[in-house]
Amino acid sequence: MSGASTITMQTIRLHRKNPPRTVFEKLIEIILATRLEFRLSKDEILLNYANHAPFGGNVIGIETAAWRYFGKPIDRLSWSEASLLAVLPNSPGLINTYKNRDLLKLKRNMLLSKLKDTGEIDDQTYEAAILESVPTKPLALPQHAPHLLQYLQQTHGPSIFNSTIDFQIQNQCNQIAQAYKVPLAENNVHNVSILVIDIVENKAIAYVGNLPTTGSTNQEFVDIVQAPRSTGSLLKPFLYAASLNEGLILEKSYLPDYPISMQGFLAQNFNKKYQGLVPANQALIQSLNIPFAYLLQQYGIEKFRLLCLELGLEDIRYNANYYGIPLILGGAESSLWDLTNAYAWMGKSMLAHAANDGFYDELDKIQCRLLSSTDDINNENQKLKKDPLILKNVGIWNAFNNTRNVSRPDEQGGWELYESSKLISWKTGTSNGFKDAWSIGVNGRYAIGVWVGNADGEGRPGLIGSKVAAPIFFRVLNSLPNNSWFTEPIDDFKELEVCSVSGHAASSVCPKETQLVSYSSQDLPVCTYHQRIYLDSSEQYEVAAQCYDIQIAKEETRFVVPSRIRYYLQEEAVFVERPPMHPSCRDFEQKQTVKIIYPEDGLEIYQPKIGDGQRNPIVVQAFHENEDEKVFWHLDGQFLGETKSIHERKISCSADIHKVLIIDEEGNRDQIEFRIVE
Repeated sequence: MSGASTITMQTIRLHRKNPPRTVFEKLIEIILATRLEFRLSKDEILLNYANHAPFGGNVIGIETAAWRYFGKPIDRLSWSEASLLAVLPNSPGLINTYKNRDLLKLKRNMLLSKLKDTGEIDDQTYEAAILESVPTKPLALPQHAPHLLQYLQQTHGPSIFNSTIDFQIQNQCNQIAQAYKVPLAENNVHNVSILVIDIVENKAIAYVGNLPTTGSTNQEFVDIVQAPRSTGSLLKPFLYAASLNEGLILEKSYLPDYPISMQGFLAQNFNKKYQGLVPANQALIQSLNIPFAYLLQQYGIEKFRLLCLELGLEDIRYNANYYGIPLILGGAESSLWDLTNAYAWMGKSMLAHAANDGFYDELDKIQCRLLSSTDDINNENQKLKKDPLILKNVGIWNAFNNTRNVSRPDEQGGWELYESSKLISWKTGTSNGFKDAWSIGVNGRYAIGVWVGNADGEGRPGLIGSKVAAPIFFRVLNSLPNNSWFTEPIDDFKELEVCSVSGHAASSVCPKETQLVSYSSQDLPVCTYHQRIYLDSSEQYEVAAQCYDIQIAKEETRFVVPSRIRYYLQEEAVFVERPPMHPSCRDFEQKQTVKIIYPEDGLEIYQPKIGDGQRNPIVVQAFHENEDEKVFWHLDGQFLGETKSIHERKISCSADIHKVLIIDEEGNRDQIEFRIVE
């Protein structure tokens, strides 16, 4: 009725899901067992059996049993513990039955006695082993990286995985994430994800897919490391580095920073503040939206999207028309895994340059390893770069060197004063609607990525990268061993005369200074802000050759900007007011005294209706050379009123084409036409 099965036959039976016990089934088992004996050794068959045998309840396999009953891996079991697991598959029900504890202990001790009799253990070991108690109930399985296990099972199928995760660092990251669970929950924020990559070894060493999975009410089972989310501002370092390498900008080139419409999209800064002009590196450090929207338009949206794909951001899969200018401002999605690996790749590129040895041929791998073996299952994890990346070390170095100066959270204030402080290039990101808070960075050893938010996409006030994700990011950084910084790729630079004010390549009239720029920089934009003007003999008026004897005029260089930029320039900005035109030259004056700076002429404004069926008013802004001058406003021929000093008007418009006309007291005027679109 039972018995008479060899270990090989039992192994076959386990793989066949324990079919009914019949003579025909026994014949099948004998035939398959004979075939298995020819294919595998006895040790391999025994190992296969042990990995699939029942050990009581829902415990399958000896490795699982070791964790469930003793809380340790099988290579750390005592003689007593190993003997209990050895006898358990013959009577797996004994482990759950209190009345059979003595019988289970007796069977274990009988095996220990045989081991003593055969000389496998000595008398002292035997006496100590039989004194050990028998476990009463299964323990909880370890949950150090459950989301990683889930991901590996999904991508490779059921198996035993030898991962690259560092046990100590993984536990530290788990504890850090857990420490923020309650504070974040006070704002109804419930999910945190952390990824740490060792860029030297090109492997992931910590993978916290989410907060501990205590339940399903807050989507703790969702693996955020692999989930596509809005990128916020995290793509800006890539665009900055690529623009430097291609010569679109220099490190401190002025970029526009005022409300500007591009391709039907009105770019605005996160804090709704504007500087008129801002150096490119400061735009990166402050994460300003308008300069990067402008830079993306200059670089090319589709070209930048292809760069993102080369960096492994595979979720940015649609064409440029789909994303438009918002691509650089969070209008695309990517995962914490892909984004952190992209930052890690830039770090690897810098290390490869310093090592000058190809960096172990790792630069062709966009993604790091998750498995420590070198077999095929591991290689499936890595995405290989097909084409040479556009990013080069000069641009990467410049991006890294500037973003290490990004203001750190309050508890990290004054970090630069301490030699023990850890250097890191880092960037935060916040998605529209406060749904995703990011912080990702890299130094000479590690790339760290942190995401905070709600897995279901619910936005929360204050869910901002610099306030929520950054503190977790620096807790992780400070828990890691000391690290190094990157070596400057000095051989890839060349000297260039640069305008000391605008940061562009110097023109003949610019104040000059020498800077090191990328060798790949060609056709650099030349400064257009410094202009040569002529003054009359009194030096009170500007003159022109058409209306004044230029031989007696005084030549002078001034920093000149358009009126719409001057409106937003900060007080400390380098700007010298142009003098008024000489009375005899007024007819040749080219500057515009009064100017509408928003909206631009011909702009289409998408203005949806609000709850009461009305549309939000738009704010029309104007600039006047003389702050004390009055400006009179007209909409579609109807007088609206006047302004002084601050020239702004809220205008409510229907969905149609509208005209705004402004006139000052001297008759100077400006007019624009725009269209409201539903």
